[in-house]
Amino acid sequence: MKVLMNSWFGQHVARRLIKRKRRHLPSDHLADPRLVSYYPPAPGGGCTVLAPAQSGRAFNAFALDANSFHPWFLAASIAEGGDRAVTRKILKAYYSLVQPKSLHDWLDIPEDACPALAELPIYAWMMLPWSARNPQELVKGVEDAQLRENRRYGLNEGMLAGAKAFGPVSDGKLRVEVDRITTLVASIRRRGFRQEQTDVLRAMFLLSDGEWRWLAVNAMHRVPVAAGLGVDHLPVEVVAVVRRDEVDIWPQVTAGLYDRDTALGVFDRLFEGRAPKCAAPWLDWVDRLRAASIWEI
Repeated sequence: MKVLMNSWFGQHVARRLIKRKRRHLPSDHLADPRLVSYYPPAPGGGCTVLAPAQSGRAFNAFALDANSFHPWFLAASIAEGGDRAVTRKILKAYYSLVQPKSLHDWLDIPEDACPALAELPIYAWMMLPWSARNPQELVKGVEDAQLRENRRYGLNEGMLAGAKAFGPVSDGKLRVEVDRITTLVASIRRRGFRQEQTDVLRAMFLLSDGEWRWLAVNAMHRVPVAAGLGVDHLPVEVVAVVRRDEVDIWPQVTAGLYDRDTALGVFDRLFEGRAPKCAAPWLDWVDRLRAASIWEI
C-alpha cells in the first residue's frame, strides 16, 4: 500500500477516492452554521459554495466585499483587463506601506504577550490559536511552498526575497507577484474560476454567538482575485469549524503558544475584519486614492 500511495497512480487513485467521498452541505446550512458540525471535515466531506463578499476573509482579516482593502482584490478589480503597469503600482505601494516588524506586529498583539511566538519567523502568521499543526512543520511548509511558487515564475529564491503577504520584498519577488496576479486575472476572465484538482479551495468557519465568518486557508491568490473580478460564489471544502466559546481547548492555547486573552483577540479581529495596525498606512493610501479615483503612487 505504501508503494502504491507513493506512486503517481496511487496518488491519482487517492484523489479520486477523496473526491468521491466528499459530501455537499445542504443549501440551507448557512442559516445556522452549527449544522456544519454534523458533516465530517476534509478530506471526507463538507463541500459547499460560499460568497466571497458574504463574510469572507483572506489573509489577516482583509474582507472581500466591495470595499475590500486586500491588495490582490484591488489589483484585480482596478487593473481592468490585467493591466500590468497598474497592477505593479498597486502591489508596489502595498509592499512599501505594509512592513510589519515582527510576528506580533502582523498579528496585532502586544509585544509582551505570548513570548513563545517571538521564536517563530514573521511569515508563520498562519499559526493561529486554533491551529493543530506543529509550528516547525508549518514554518517548513511555508518556506518550501514559497520556493516552489517563486521558481515557477523564474525566481530561484525563497523567503529571503520577502513574504507574499507583506513587505519588504525584492524586485524579483514583486515581479513574481505581479506575474501571478496578471496571469490569474487573464485565466479567470477567460475560463472563469476553476477548482484545481490538486489544490482544492479550503476554508474554515469562525463561529461566535450564532454568527459566522469564513476564512480561506489556501488559494491565497485565487480567492481575492476571483472576488475582485466579481465571481460571486466559490466552491470550497470546509476543513474546520472554530467556535469562540471553545477557546480553552484550542490546540495552541493548550500548548501554551497563546494565552487565552490573546487568542480571543486574534479571533475577534479576524471575525470583525479589522486589519492590523501596521496596515494603517495602506488603508489610508487606498482611501485617499478611492476618493480621488486616481490609482497612482
